[in-house]
Amino acid sequence: MGGGSWDDDDYRESIRTRKIIGESGFTYDAAARTLSRSEQKAHPLLDPRQINRVRESRDSDEHPTSLAIAIIFDATGSMRKIPQVFQEQLGKLMDLLKKSGVKHPQIMVGAIGDYSCDAVPFQIGQFESDNRIDQQLRLFFLEGGGGGTLEESYGLAYYMAGWKTSLDCWEKRQKKGYLFTIGDENPYSSMSKEELSDVFGDKLKNEVTMQEAIQKASEKYEVFHIVASQGSNGNNPSMIQNWKNLLGPRRVLILEKPSDICELIVEVIAAREAENASATAPDKAESSKGTTADPDDKKKKKGRIF
Repeated sequence: MGGGSWDDDDYRESIRTRKIIGESGFTYDAAARTLSRSEQKAHPLLDPRQINRVRESRDSDEHPTSLAIAIIFDATGSMRKIPQVFQEQLGKLMDLLKKSGVKHPQIMVGAIGDYSCDAVPFQIGQFESDNRIDQQLRLFFLEGGGGGTLEESYGLAYYMAGWKTSLDCWEKRQKKGYLFTIGDENPYSSMSKEELSDVFGDKLKNEVTMQEAIQKASEKYEVFHIVASQGSNGNNPSMIQNWKNLLGPRRVLILEKPSDICELIVEVIAAREAENASATAPDKAESSKGTTADPDDKKKKKGRIF
């Protein structure tokens, strides 16, 4: 729901303590791996069918202008490393967001797999402002599965964002949140009604296509897909082009090193926030004394396309 504030000292102490006692940063994952496949489940706090089925990002006296940010990882195969790196750098993410001018971020983390073959195809947390972000990350089951079709169930993330989240930034201020999916394969073209029933408990009459899910999520989120180039399929040109066709070329980003994940996310948010602020600002033509902005200036500062 987004209460509380991030405590970096507490976060660092938690990491230090785990290192001293030799505890994994993903304790639930370690426990789940001792179980048979039929016994493996999402942690109850990350199960989309439990707790509250709609994830909410809400304003409060403490956070009067909340900004919803959903970051959903591919947890299959070689992609298991990125959530681990992200968890180790979470303090950096919060610091970079603050320095970029995002005063009240509320972050929801999630993980996708492959509904066709994985025991746990989707896990999703709550929108949080404090160290519960870290706590929920540590409850991920990094299954490392996936099938052999070069497709994963990314559509579940867009379905969740579109139909099962409620954002004050959008509902009160018509300001979109941010949705990032991260992976190295194609999305399935559609989700069957059986899949959506199994994962979310939703009873639908028809399937939902990937395009429909993206369109719905895009109503209240700036949507981006980050292609992890170090993944087993991360340099596949047809996969990258497919995502560009679905989202638009400026919404598909390349992550060359897992260690750059936090910087890339914040760069995208900062660039889009600046772009939105410029678009809504009063006309500055008279006060600029004849100077004109270089439309390509943003591209010159960074080598990535936003």
